[in-house]
Amino acid sequence: MNYEKISEKIELQIGTLFEELRSGISAREDSRAFGAMIENE
Repeated sequence: MNYEKISEKIELQIGTLFEELRSGISAREDSRAFGAMIENE
């Protein structure tokens, strides 16, 4: 498998994961949590 195929697979998996997470959280809550996560770094 070449790099492009691997990165496509990874993107797909991450996308699926975020869709699952977002289905339980409203978009506003999601962005607020993301902002808090960034601030903590």
